Amino acid sequence: MKIFTALAFLMLGLSVRAETGWVYHGDLNGDGVADKIESGPMWTFGNGGGAFVVTISGNADLEQKTYSIGGKPECFAIEHTPKNKMRLWTFWHLSSQEGGLISYVFNENGMKKAVLTINPGDGGTVIGNAIMDAVFNDETRINFEKVENYIVPPNPSGEEWGK
Repeated sequence: MKIFTALAFLMLGLSVRAETGWVYHGDLNGDGVADKIESGPMWTFGNGGGAFVVTISGNADLEQKTYSIGGKPECFAIEHTPKNKMRLWTFWHLSSQEGGLISYVFNENGMKKAVLTINPGDGGTVIGNAIMDAVFNDETRINFEKVENYIVPPNPSGEEWGK
């Protein structure tokens, strides 16, 4: 009976487990209006990263848009380019020694994405590690707010997460 009671409490605890998530508020497209990055469900996260929702705030010239991107919370950075353009950088592990360095530019035409495969980490290359250090440093790295009792945003595709 004691084992049954213990299992029942364990299952109850697992079923009401609160979600944890990451949120960032800041300008991502250079229009001076705060945009938002929110993590998707934690079960979408693995060694390579997980799903995030980017919401580009609307203004008089641009309607609000949402996008789904991938990344790791510790590997998000913002680059301020000439002419007040901005670029969002993320990294997605492909293996223990290889990954995709991904850049996103958000503008009135939507989202532009570019991917460069690099080899960072302990078994990586000198160039791969130098690129990671240059992109994800104290000046550029996004510091997400960790949120307990997090409410996961809807998937921008309109489908359930994981479908």
